[in-house]
Amino acid sequence: MKRRTIVPVSLRALPYVQSVSYLRQVLCCAVLGFGLSVASPDMQAEALPDRLDTPARLSGKAVESNLNSLATTGTRTIVTGGRGHILWLEHGDDVWHQASVPVSSDLTAVQFVNDDWGWAVGHDGVILHSRDGGESWVLQMDGHRIAVLLQALAEELDSEQQRTMVGNLEYAAQQGVDQSLLALHFSDARNGIVVGANNLVLQTQDGGESWQVISDKVDNPRSLHLYGVQQAFGKLFIVGEQGLILHRPSGHEFFESVPSPYQGSWFGALGSADSLLVYGLLGNAWVSRDSGLTWRQSALDSAVAITSASAVGPSEIVMVSLGGEVFHSTDGGDHFRHREVGQRYPFFAVAPVNDSGLVVAGIHGVHVATGKSEARP
Repeated sequence: MKRRTIVPVSLRALPYVQSVSYLRQVLCCAVLGFGLSVASPDMQAEALPDRLDTPARLSGKAVESNLNSLATTGTRTIVTGGRGHILWLEHGDDVWHQASVPVSSDLTAVQFVNDDWGWAVGHDGVILHSRDGGESWVLQMDGHRIAVLLQALAEELDSEQQRTMVGNLEYAAQQGVDQSLLALHFSDARNGIVVGANNLVLQTQDGGESWQVISDKVDNPRSLHLYGVQQAFGKLFIVGEQGLILHRPSGHEFFESVPSPYQGSWFGALGSADSLLVYGLLGNAWVSRDSGLTWRQSALDSAVAITSASAVGPSEIVMVSLGGEVFHSTDGGDHFRHREVGQRYPFFAVAPVNDSGLVVAGIHGVHVATGKSEARP
């Protein structure tokens, strides 16, 4: 069976390029770092474990470094990025503080379920957990342990009935620590799901004390990369490359495919009780209000990859692009207009803050646009 090779480059930290072929190549690689240089297997074997053993370095320049994901609580904004950097900002303050992080692996996504409890995921199979609003973090899972779980699941399955899945799991297990986690969704402090490259899907029902690989319960026989997971219409939705959209109704065990309105990669989704917005390559953003049965393309003046979206209110949405654009919708995603935030560089995350303000993160760090003074390092 022919297998794809994963090259250590960045999904979130993409170079600012307009070349679609280059962008697709980078996205299919789906691992963090700058550029497309390939290390030898021996070099990777030596380097990857070091990141798990080395705490993130405290740096006054961390706030200006590549930052990929944002989360907000009632009192704080938390941002994560390359080299294990996690920073937090108290609302009403203008000084970013760097968190204590036990690894220096690149981080791709973060979510908080209340003011104190949050999770962050990234490369080398890293799953981190905080119980103090993002000030300190502990490691709950890493690529070594994920590889063991993948191999154990492969051995449990019927190799005749599920030959393709067994082969995919065994191949993923052989990657060892090189497991790329790209998105997460926790419905509460106990129940969460994490997705990543090569159809990697894990879930927890005890707040991350234990994790289970459920890749065999996902209708993704080609092991396409999974870039986003969101809840909508009382279901969980997963989106990924080549137009992949999957859903799992509440109480069900399996993720089933949903007809997609676009065959390019989806980089994320934003869900609510009555709508789902999916977004991705070439300025594509589509909305469904009937659980994915039909779709309507958002009116959006952009041909650049959309990288993040966030709800501001019941029908108000903001999105950002790889071109440093910020878009604002007041009708649930049907129409978007440009919004100025005083900065323009490749953005990977956006979130509302301080009433009408926004915080954006990307290649050149994090910027708070409040209409007042911006946050400083």
